[in-house]
Amino acid sequence: GAALYALLVNLKHLYLPLAPVYLVYIFGKYCFVDEGRRFSIQKFLGVAVVTASTLILPWVPFLLQEHPKEQLLQIVARLFPFGRGLVHDYWAANVWAFFSLADKVVRFLAARIPSSMMPIRRLPEPTPLVCAIC
Repeated sequence: GAALYALLVNLKHLYLPLAPVYLVYIFGKYCFVDEGRRFSIQKFLGVAVVTASTLILPWVPFLLQEHPKEQLLQIVARLFPFGRGLVHDYWAANVWAFFSLADKVVRFLAARIPSSMMPIRRLPEPTPLVCAIC
């Protein structure tokens, strides 16, 4: 189970927020023995080794490249695109989803109402800093 979850996180980083929940599940089902009364260090170390190796193994080809630091920084920048803003993607938080909806409504109304009656034609695009803070 731990290996499959680690592989899932490597394939789709959006499952990363579920890690604490899955950690509690693994601890409860696998690491606590004797009906949850005793914590097994051996089982914990086994889960840790399986999880760490599953998380690290897919990254080995990038670490063996000519410039591994640049490769890893590019991957992180693509996984977490703060430079482009976060409104463009489907995983944006609810506040950004509402912002996008409000922007569409404003543009819809701006196309039908004269500019003298509606000076705001479009909502401003949030900067990367605003996206990172929110």
